Amino acid sequence: MELSLDINKRYSYADYYTWWDDKRRELVNGFIKMMSPAAVPQHQEVSGNLKVPVHIFSGMKINLADVFNSTFGSYIKC
Repeated sequence: MELSLDINKRYSYADYYTWWDDKRRELVNGFIKMMSPAAVPQHQEVSGNLKVPVHIFSGMKINLADVFNSTFGSYIKC
């Protein structure tokens, strides 16, 4: 079933979790941003190379954040 979502409307994180389809999208300040397909090997390599420095930095800042080297739904509160 195709979802009919308005890209000009502001959505909540709760809305986001009700969208069960195969489209890759994210919310940026409540607005839908379409994402590219799954990462290619070059992206995964770069992502993997960044994990250790970011993990070290976040650990130095009194457990600023957990660092994962995988794609999954997440919420970043700024």
